[in-house]
Amino acid sequence: MNLTTIFANKPLQITLVVVGLVVAIYWYGKKAGDDKKKFDPELPNSGSGIPQGWDPMPRVRRLHEVMAGVFTPSLSKEAEWRMNLALTNDQLTAVYGAFNRAYCTSNDETLTTWIDDEFGAPFNSAKPALLNRLRSLNLN
Repeated sequence: MNLTTIFANKPLQITLVVVGLVVAIYWYGKKAGDDKKKFDPELPNSGSGIPQGWDPMPRVRRLHEVMAGVFTPSLSKEAEWRMNLALTNDQLTAVYGAFNRAYCTSNDETLTTWIDDEFGAPFNSAKPALLNRLRSLNLN
């Protein structure tokens, strides 16, 4: 039996099409769920850790400013990482979502990957602690 006779079988063709559709629908649904988590993550304490009137955008713009520059001094990055490390879990999650909405166009980019890709951090850097905190909040 050769492949042409096997694939000429109508029930087999229908089965392959149905399986292909199921896989495509599953993949699309999984991707949509990942995008929601990336752009609109759930706040760990339902927003109770965010002070009235606090806005993540100034922090987001400053983070982007220090990480987007090629010749930005590592101490500037370090200062921003330490400031973000001092935020509450809700505030850090809000910064993560706002940063991703504003600057992460690729599917693989997130604030966590931006920080992880930075190099030239000082010996006692806050970078590993900030990355661990982001990951502990499932903000990969």
